[in-house]
Amino acid sequence: MIQATDEDLYATRDPHDYVVGPLLESKLFSAVVVAAPHRTQPTAAGTSLEKARALWGIPVHRGSKWSVLDRITSSVNEAGFSHPETVVVRVLLRAFFIDLKMVQQLINQIQQGFYYVSIGGSIDHALLADVCSFGALAKVLIHLDRRGLIEQPTNSTRGVLWEKNQPSSRRTILTDILLLAGSNRTDPGQV
Repeated sequence: MIQATDEDLYATRDPHDYVVGPLLESKLFSAVVVAAPHRTQPTAAGTSLEKARALWGIPVHRGSKWSVLDRITSSVNEAGFSHPETVVVRVLLRAFFIDLKMVQQLINQIQQGFYYVSIGGSIDHALLADVCSFGALAKVLIHLDRRGLIEQPTNSTRGVLWEKNQPSSRRTILTDILLLAGSNRTDPGQV
């Protein structure tokens, strides 16, 4: 699942100028989809993700303007992969490199029964992806919905989540919210 906005597109549509190229060439993934927020205003000609989609041959699912988590779960659901054991790999469109061997290790951890995987602080997070089970994402979404935090402006839940978990500054917000989901094992997977 590629997290993106229309503003993430450069002038080029070459998939290798984005994370799209390596993902499409990899045998790791059953599907590659883009999760983007609904547009509130029309974009300039030639800059929409839908135009890039036509070139890349991957679906673009639009969802919540504020909730990345809702966009991710909706995109996975619309793509037909909403089983709790489905492994979800989230990357950013503008990433030009992704360490697929390390991502495979993260995927292996999820396939061994972990809900999410926390990577160490010595690893550059820009080269990897957030990897978790769809079941963990769904649990977090339910938790945030019960608290009325789904459609809040960006970063509004960050304080609540950080207060509870005291995460390190190197973790991504998605990893932080997955901590709320719990795990079917006592500790997160560690790579």
